[in-house]
Amino acid sequence: MRLVPAAIAALLLLASTSSVAGDGGGAAEVRSGETPEAAIVIDAKSSAEGVPLEYRWIERNLPDSKIERQALVNNGGKIYDRFDVVLPSGEKRSVYFDITKYFGKRP
Repeated sequence: MRLVPAAIAALLLLASTSSVAGDGGGAAEVRSGETPEAAIVIDAKSSAEGVPLEYRWIERNLPDSKIERQALVNNGGKIYDRFDVVLPSGEKRSVYFDITKYFGKRP
């Protein structure tokens, strides 16, 4: 019976690091966001809806980090938002969000 609490804890951890962000924050697969190929996919219909979800993902998954810079990246026909962040440890990291679905779209 000890496996049940461990399995629940693993599922909660998986859900908290979701790669597909939306209102519910559900995940289709876990992605690191460290490269365009592993970009986090935001489930949004417009830029007005998607951009706040990108910031929310960073707040939830990289707590207390500081955003140094944000840039648009066009790679392989897809559009990405790249955030360069500094973690509380001082480590620098880039996080890519695939925004192709909603980039430039209005609500």
